[in-house]
Amino acid sequence: MSSSQNTDAYVSAWSELMRQVRQGASWSGNERNRVFLHGGVTQEGTPRYADVSALSGMDFPDDARALGVTDWDHDGDLDVWIRNRTAPRLRLMANQHVQKARATDSITLRLEGTKSNRDAIGGRVIVALKGEKQPLIQTVRAGGGFLSQSSKSLHFGLGSSGEVIQSIAVRWPNGTTESFSGITPGSRAVLIEGTGAARIETKDRNLALKPKPVVLENAGDRLTSVFPRRVLAPALSFLPEIRGPLWVILWSKDCPHCHAELQAMTAAAAGLKKAGLKVLAISLEDEYSNAFFKSIAFPFPTMVVDETILARLQGLQASLFDQPPPPSVPLSFLLTAGPDRAITAIFRSAVGPEMVLAHLPLTRASDTQLRDAAAPYTGQWYTRPQPSETLSKYLAEKMHAHDRLASAYYYEHAGLTATAARIHYDVGMDGNGTPKAESAFRKAIALKPDFAKAHNNLGALLANQRRFKEARSCFEQAAKLEPSNEKAQLNLKLLEQMQ
Repeated sequence: MSSSQNTDAYVSAWSELMRQVRQGASWSGNERNRVFLHGGVTQEGTPRYADVSALSGMDFPDDARALGVTDWDHDGDLDVWIRNRTAPRLRLMANQHVQKARATDSITLRLEGTKSNRDAIGGRVIVALKGEKQPLIQTVRAGGGFLSQSSKSLHFGLGSSGEVIQSIAVRWPNGTTESFSGITPGSRAVLIEGTGAARIETKDRNLALKPKPVVLENAGDRLTSVFPRRVLAPALSFLPEIRGPLWVILWSKDCPHCHAELQAMTAAAAGLKKAGLKVLAISLEDEYSNAFFKSIAFPFPTMVVDETILARLQGLQASLFDQPPPPSVPLSFLLTAGPDRAITAIFRSAVGPEMVLAHLPLTRASDTQLRDAAAPYTGQWYTRPQPSETLSKYLAEKMHAHDRLASAYYYEHAGLTATAARIHYDVGMDGNGTPKAESAFRKAIALKPDFAKAHNNLGALLANQRRFKEARSCFEQAAKLEPSNEKAQLNLKLLEQMQ
């Protein structure tokens, strides 16, 4: 097999693998996490383990990848961080063992090299307990498993009775051995090479995660997607002028859930208006909607949508979600107020007015509050929300293949006006002299006034429509911006002949 054939086969296999993953398949076969408890050794010296996966509460169906062990909250026991490929990407399993109140059944030691390497990688600690023949031995390691690095502090369990420590010795990476004293059960200590004395850490460092307040209260739903920041929506540019936050619902005559949702809106009209929430119902069919709205006395604006808008809405969802949902109704959006409306939440099922009103604060929320509300679990963020330009650029790149005008819209909002102008120019070139082509050339010039080719081609389009005065202005501008543009010079001569 040739090199190119090998490459093609690899690309084909990878594409098929990614298709399956996006449809919900797991990289590791959808296996639950497993936890095994060491139960000592038999008389023959064989280690014994018990499967405590379910008992420990760690048998999640997550596609777990890495695991780190550390005393995160400094309460004398080891906690576990789990890193997943799937959501939630990070879990903290806080160990709450029964001896926590005593906090004397363990010690934590951190080595600090002076002659050896600073982190004392390779150093070994030997803890001898009074009355025990076998000492406790641990080694400082760099790395602790696949994609994992646990704490370099060494944690020693002393048993429920808190055995008396007889001696502690450190064999440093350079081969020397040193004894340390002054360490009692329950201590956290730093052992510095060459000192022979432990530095006890007395400062309480509570590193437990503190939940951030979120915008929503009792508004969760498995078919509701809250966005971590506002998503500008060119797909909804057809909306009529309606002031205030807006709830838009798409519905069909063949959907009984849609009928029930619209009737619930009608019944809750007074409450929706009092809360300041506007409603717009968009039908997929023209011949049925008017009669239905009249039969239920629907008090809100209505309209009919076309296939182009539906395709754009589906393209937007396909760009936002790694596993885009199939087209379905009822489908509704919660939009912010203002001229540049943005989506803050999508409801892909029938929802009542109470659910949407519970999400209404999202339309006034800050980026930080939106990100907190979008996360399925409470926690503490260590990064700032990404700027809106980052999301706009991402959407522009994702939508370029199937919706160039939407892509140009997002490039413009990302501040990449030259790229947006080029896309509009390409749309104009494919327009074959139609009004859409003229609109595209004019948009390209508005975004990039020095775009000589756009001026020239707009002039050619206008000349073909015998709008000679406008065409001459375009050709002259193109020639001024780009004196070496032979086409603009030629078009001026041809224009004189046409006139």
